Amino acid sequence: MYENEFANGGPQVSMDDLQHAEADMGVQLPQDFKDYLLFANGGVPSKAYWPIDGGEYLWVKRFLSLKDSLGRGRPIEETYALGLQKAFLSPNLIPFAIDHGGNYFCLDRDGVYFYVVDAWRAEVGFEENARHAKRHLTDGIRSFINGLEEDGY
Repeated sequence: MYENEFANGGPQVSMDDLQHAEADMGVQLPQDFKDYLLFANGGVPSKAYWPIDGGEYLWVKRFLSLKDSLGRGRPIEETYALGLQKAFLSPNLIPFAIDHGGNYFCLDRDGVYFYVVDAWRAEVGFEENARHAKRHLTDGIRSFINGLEEDGY
């Protein structure tokens, strides 16, 4: 199913947990993302590097869990709510992983994105910051997970 393994993830979730999360966030999670959460529910991937231009890599620190993160940071629902409250996340983007700088890997119905929040400029508005922050990586969570590599350097 996935060409990656996850350690230190959240507790197993059920379809009821997924439905509650969707209701709490007011969004419908893509089916492939629900399948992933039922499989792993977050954690540290054994393959954690996403290749980008020029031989560089994005390094995934961990995938966020749903519901209870067992003390390993905010779960998806809280991260999403905080992003909306602090106006650094648009409502259509669901954060599912973070890098070592606190930036997010997010998904929506069109794919997976790297979403830079540590370089936002206070002098410009949300729309301009969001436009520069969002970089399309791939079409879905499965291709993202399976596209991660063991060692980026």
